[in-house]
Amino acid sequence: MKKHLIAAAVAGALAVPAMAQVSVSGRLDAGYTTIKSDTGTDFSNVGFGSDTTSRLTFKANEDLGGGLKAGLVLEGEIGDETKTSKHGDGLDFDQFDRAQYVFVSGGFGQLRLGFANTVTKDTFEGFSGNGVTNVQGKVQNLVDGASGRTDLVRYSAPNMGGISVDVEYASKKSEAQGASANETGTGYGVALGYKAGPISTKIATQNSTEDSSDNELKETSFGIKYNLGLASLFGTYIKHDSEAESTEQTGYEVGVSTKVGGAEIFATYAANEVDSGGGTLDETGYTIGGRYSLSKRTYAYLIIGQTDSDTSATASNKVDQTAIGLVHKF
Repeated sequence: MKKHLIAAAVAGALAVPAMAQVSVSGRLDAGYTTIKSDTGTDFSNVGFGSDTTSRLTFKANEDLGGGLKAGLVLEGEIGDETKTSKHGDGLDFDQFDRAQYVFVSGGFGQLRLGFANTVTKDTFEGFSGNGVTNVQGKVQNLVDGASGRTDLVRYSAPNMGGISVDVEYASKKSEAQGASANETGTGYGVALGYKAGPISTKIATQNSTEDSSDNELKETSFGIKYNLGLASLFGTYIKHDSEAESTEQTGYEVGVSTKVGGAEIFATYAANEVDSGGGTLDETGYTIGGRYSLSKRTYAYLIIGQTDSDTSATASNKVDQTAIGLVHKF
């Protein structure tokens, strides 16, 4: 009995304080892709990121006690050195360009501070179902300038009967102080979501100062997904109004995905209307593809996509892409 008491006392004296749990994860997408364009900019090569963005992610979280937790997320894209194409022939990682933020969470919800997705990006891209891909033909390829990530403070309320609320404020991005400082990048966003049974949906609005002349950028996005069991239907919508460019874009996408054995098959159709004041240009796109799971962490894919965009009132440019590759997650 005394030996057990002594051992317990020694163990208590040498006990190491609880430390933050740190995890490292990521994915690498490598494959062969071909792109053909009416403008003659054709190429084919072995590259990276045709289907999904290759990335490296560090996460840490710590239990603060009393139901509170704190942590951080650092995530960067693994891509080609120039960052001008997701199909480059070399890899590069030099910054956490996808996420850099800390958070505190508890019964009150979550408070996030740093560089992260905007509510527009989460809504705009978060409802593409299993059809999310970098291959040509997605609505994300068509709508230029839609909000992605920025330095922000976001509060996410706790889920209440399937209802979620997110409110964020983006900081100004002045490159200098004093007379040359401006409010470019300053703005706010609000998102309201609902999930119950087979249906989930979210709507978001975002306003921000677009440039040093205080022009406004207004965005409204909407997403919906319905799980039928054998298949899932999904759709997204975005309205992107740029005062600086005097351009209004209205894009949408609908799609379906299903699973057959170890394979996931999907198809999407997207369209975007660009109104620049001097006329209206139309853009359309589609994707058809499949992913086959080789394991819980590895899958192979074959995806075909096309984007057809008006370049003027009398001319257009069609871009076709075929991608086949392998993705491993760790």
